[in-house]
Amino acid sequence: MDGGPGELEHEWSWFIRAKLAAPVHQVRLVSREHLLMRLDRLAGKRLGLIVAPAGFGKTTILMQWQARQKAAGTAVAWLTLDEGDGNIHQFVSYIVLALASAGVDLGSLESAAEQGMVGGALRPALSLLLDRVAAHQGSVVLILDDYHRLGAPGNDRFLTELITMAPSNFTVVVSSRVRLNLDVPRLMAGGLAMEFGAEFLRLSREELADAFDRPLSRDEADIVFGRTEGWFHPNLEPQSRARVPLPRAESGATSGRCWRGP
Repeated sequence: MDGGPGELEHEWSWFIRAKLAAPVHQVRLVSREHLLMRLDRLAGKRLGLIVAPAGFGKTTILMQWQARQKAAGTAVAWLTLDEGDGNIHQFVSYIVLALASAGVDLGSLESAAEQGMVGGALRPALSLLLDRVAAHQGSVVLILDDYHRLGAPGNDRFLTELITMAPSNFTVVVSSRVRLNLDVPRLMAGGLAMEFGAEFLRLSREELADAFDRPLSRDEADIVFGRTEGWFHPNLEPQSRARVPLPRAESGATSGRCWRGP
């Protein structure tokens, strides 16, 4: 890329590299193997959509699934979105750079993305991107986390085209607090999409019990599940964890015991 230091600084002023990596938790996460196995069924689909309110664990389960897919040899690109990505050129640039960071060879498109796609036509860029993904040896997954933060119709249109024209080895997985302005039912009817709601993220009795710092009796596990109905969040930082007391159960368990979290 040509230009002096000032020009380079201007070109990259919008870029935040951390957005291309999944968040890192410093706490133990509850194992959710059955959910990961359901997400594995996205292989061969064009779209996977997880819609649930804040704090339900959308990002966390995608972090775990990303690691699982990478271990299986899939090229997985991650992009955490924010309000600034409502700019369509910045949005497309980040998608290109995320895919490139995952090992997909995008050729000249990567250089254009480093300059923010300034002055570039997006339709040819989309066509080239999909051609390059199709040429990749193996499956490619693009995870778009926090899509609800965009609120930009132009981005919705681009994403619709990206999904509609995606090659068979390419899957886009989106997390959002609200339903996307995409024709998801049509894609699902064609067997090309899967949607997961809040119920998908509900914890089982066993998962709830695993979040505590000691084994729970069956009665204690029933008490916790009854009080939380599976919405006891297992992935919060220590300072924000809910403290759920366990009252004295018939088995004689000590009341006032609080969970330590993962």
